[in-house]
Amino acid sequence: MLKTLMFSAALMLGQTDAPSAPQARLLAPVDGRVVIGQPAVHHGPVTVTAVSMPHGNLIVQPIHGALVGACGDSCGVSCCPTSCGHDRCCNVTWLKPWTCDDLKMEPVECKPRCCGGFLHGLLFCPPEEENGNGNCNGNGNGEKKNGAEEKKDGNGNGEEAEEEDDLTPLMQAIKCRFPVLFDRMECTGTKIYGWVQFGYTVNLDSPNDRLNLGPNFNNRSNDFSWNDIPYIVIERPLDLDKKKDQFHVGYRLDTTFGHNAPHWANFGLGLFENFTGSRLQTPRTHELGLDMPQMYVEAHLPVLTDRGVDIRLGRFFELCGYELSPATQTPFYSHSYEYPYAVPFTIFGAMATVHIGDTVDFQNAFVRGWEVSFHDINDAWGYTGALVWNSCDKRTNVILSWITSPEQIQNNDNWRQVISVNATRKAGCYNEWQFTVGSHVGWEEDVVQADRVGAAEWYGVSGYVLYTVNPKLILGTRGEWFRDDDGVRVTFFNDQALDATRPGSAGNYFEWTLGFTYKPYQNLRLRPEVRFDWFDGPAGAGAPFNDRTDRFMTTLGIDAIWEF
Repeated sequence: MLKTLMFSAALMLGQTDAPSAPQARLLAPVDGRVVIGQPAVHHGPVTVTAVSMPHGNLIVQPIHGALVGACGDSCGVSCCPTSCGHDRCCNVTWLKPWTCDDLKMEPVECKPRCCGGFLHGLLFCPPEEENGNGNCNGNGNGEKKNGAEEKKDGNGNGEEAEEEDDLTPLMQAIKCRFPVLFDRMECTGTKIYGWVQFGYTVNLDSPNDRLNLGPNFNNRSNDFSWNDIPYIVIERPLDLDKKKDQFHVGYRLDTTFGHNAPHWANFGLGLFENFTGSRLQTPRTHELGLDMPQMYVEAHLPVLTDRGVDIRLGRFFELCGYELSPATQTPFYSHSYEYPYAVPFTIFGAMATVHIGDTVDFQNAFVRGWEVSFHDINDAWGYTGALVWNSCDKRTNVILSWITSPEQIQNNDNWRQVISVNATRKAGCYNEWQFTVGSHVGWEEDVVQADRVGAAEWYGVSGYVLYTVNPKLILGTRGEWFRDDDGVRVTFFNDQALDATRPGSAGNYFEWTLGFTYKPYQNLRLRPEVRFDWFDGPAGAGAPFNDRTDRFMTTLGIDAIWEF
């Protein structure tokens, strides 16, 4: 016992080396204790009061001074940057300020093209061009991962989170308060982050039904919308930059509570119908809800091509259209007509993504249908896919997507089809300009309406222009024309057959939105906007806005998003 005590004291004072078996290692102090595990760094004198070695595990209680363990590479080894575990010792930046370096806009560098013909130049980049997974969609969605690439350092700039200052506030808190858990998450590549979004929308005509038809998800008139309070993401994304030649597995689980959740759950059969509502119940899009819009597992297989194949199983955001569901990946508070009325929100099924060359992703999925989870409203499966191309310089992105599936209750025969195409181009010496144009066409057989049964068609065109003054300020505008040929799509609820009490108006819908994004902190953004909606249709089509009495509507909205 005495020999053990003397050796342990000498070890901490750096006067001897650790034995090889079992090797004595010191971990950083946690709750006042220092545990053998990593080579120690000694700071100041140490008085040892108790030593025990149960099954070769040495535990030391320091009285004076501090022992700080060195971080190791192996999983399960803990390292705390401070000498205590209290809040006053934690350095968590809940609001990340800007620095001069952060506000610098780097000029665009010219990238060489591959030789070998037109097709070869479309598919492959020069050897020095490291393009990772080949996806950078202009609006941040890339490979339709919906936040996985954007959320690397808590401010959406897509930089690698290697330094402590670049960790999201939530990851910083975990690192400080639960270092063992943080090390486990680092070793496995697991991330946890999220955001809070809320806003207010003014309708100048103050409709009695408190409904802004069109500006989803801020459809609550003259009222606060607690859109996401909060939205939490737990994920282990696939790492195609470092592990494209290795088999590895990832996952993602999104959970949200707020006014946005019923928009996803009300249009499907989700996990929380009793609380949030579902497709077969009275619409609750004015109420708070709970939903899991994404929950999937995925695996990367290094087969077929140089960048391999990804397999995904579960529920995830749709492939069609330009705008996406996560608030952090949309340029405006309100959404286009295309997003809620022309394409689905979420899909559930199995998807394979084949990475072709350096620039192309080919996605194919068999799905249960629009906005469903584990069960559908009929017995048929559908099919959706996308072809994604990104230029080597990451300045041009083109997406062609499609979906076909039966979406009527207990009907496997009447199919709904949508085809969409979107193109994004960045321009300017600093990529300060971004131009996006998108279009879609959809049709469905024998749609049941309030007064007839027949085929339905819808189609439209939208355009976006964004200008980055600096990383703190982005100006933007959106214009759109949406044609609801049969008054089926633009309704309060997404399925006319289930909302016959509020039929749609057949005709042309137009909207023009002006707004900007201001980020006083890197992880806090404000998005004010003004939006003009108007309707052009036959005399008998009726008026869709403001208690169904008006063909024009003006709304003023603003939201705040804090990422943590």
